[in-house]
Amino acid sequence: MEGVIIIKDLHTRQGVTEVKLGELESTVDKIEQLLNAKTDENDVKIIIEQLIKEKELVTKSDLDYYQEKIEANIKKTQVMMIKWVIGTGLSAIMAITGIIGLFN
Repeated sequence: MEGVIIIKDLHTRQGVTEVKLGELESTVDKIEQLLNAKTDENDVKIIIEQLIKEKELVTKSDLDYYQEKIEANIKKTQVMMIKWVIGTGLSAIMAITGIIGLFN
């Protein structure tokens, strides 16, 4: 009888082990599904790089280039303003001289 008890005990242990194995397999499946649903670290890096490219961020060299361009435009505008002031001043002097010449 002792051999029969051991066999029954082994069958019981096997049943418990199979139940535990089934639970573990379902847990592993759930974990795999969860991991597949989440993006991994490389995907996150790729997404961030794409977002940065889409935002068209300005680099320091771009800023320096535009600063030089703006400064050149300011200097050009200043020269034009000086020419305009001198031209207007000379025109006013000539107009006054002409009016005085008419009355002399």
